Amino acid sequence: MALNQRALHQGPVVPLGPLLLPTTADLGAVAMNTHNPHELWSRDAGTFFCNEIYYRSLSAIRTRSLQLCKGAMIPAIFVHVPPLSQMPLAESARFVRDIIIDMVRSSGCNNNSNNKNSNNNSNNKNKSPTPSDVLAEGSKGRGSGPWWHIKFV
Repeated sequence: MALNQRALHQGPVVPLGPLLLPTTADLGAVAMNTHNPHELWSRDAGTFFCNEIYYRSLSAIRTRSLQLCKGAMIPAIFVHVPPLSQMPLAESARFVRDIIIDMVRSSGCNNNSNNKNSNNNSNNKNKSPTPSDVLAEGSKGRGSGPWWHIKFV
């Protein structure tokens, strides 16, 4: 979850915005498919700028109706990545990539008939969205679930 509180100055991140914003990702699917001994799930993105960035991201997704397919919000979670002295960059990048892929696959947008940018090309008929698709246009999460972010330890 993201708290509507600014990092450096007192006051809300988004004036008149909700106090808390839940994730837009299907965390059950991500948790079941992501097996990393270094992951730790948490209910908040922490303090300082992490929370503010996460809140602004979740707010933008909701207020701008950012979608890949009909009725589907971009899935968003916050991931803290450890310093290079604690984990090699390639390992961190692989884990984050796997999280993105799991969020896309669990989004409900795998059927191209629901995709806003689908065409009738048979080569794309059974193609799942790629991480690039998600980063470019978004997909659906189930915002009613628990509110979490992942932190590497």
